[in-house]
Amino acid sequence: MKQLDFIGKPAPAIAAEKWLNSASLALDKLKGKVVVIDFWAPWCGPCRQVIPALVKDYDELKGKGLVVIGFTKLYGRYTDDVQNKGAVGADEERALTQGFIERWKMAYPVAIADKGDIFEAYGIAGIPTMIFIDKAGNVYDIKVGSGNEAAIGAKIRSLLAEK
Repeated sequence: MKQLDFIGKPAPAIAAEKWLNSASLALDKLKGKVVVIDFWAPWCGPCRQVIPALVKDYDELKGKGLVVIGFTKLYGRYTDDVQNKGAVGADEERALTQGFIERWKMAYPVAIADKGDIFEAYGIAGIPTMIFIDKAGNVYDIKVGSGNEAAIGAKIRSLLAEK
């Protein structure tokens, strides 16, 4: 229910201790662009299902005003599609996550937070959760779960077409 309150309102600020593929980003500085925040984790199978669509959309549409931000946090353990490390320290988890991002060709900005404060601020109860932010900086829609990558791309293109 918390997420429904966000629709049509300014997106809450985001912050993370580590950014990959970008300097730290602030949503209020991205007005005029369409932003998709993808809350995800390397261990999440449904997250991995949607990443190729986000990579494709970002690669095709970044020049037309699309910003995709992958947002994850430290969990104190690491598992992905090829390895299961179990419990790991923060530095090792960040390094493993960076390797995952490179392997999956995620060229868009990725934030790695030490804690889940931003997850809580957005009311994230399950991942993947995608937050679609319009050019005015307002939350347009929230999608929980993977699937229907064509619909995700259509939503992005519709937001980019708005004046």
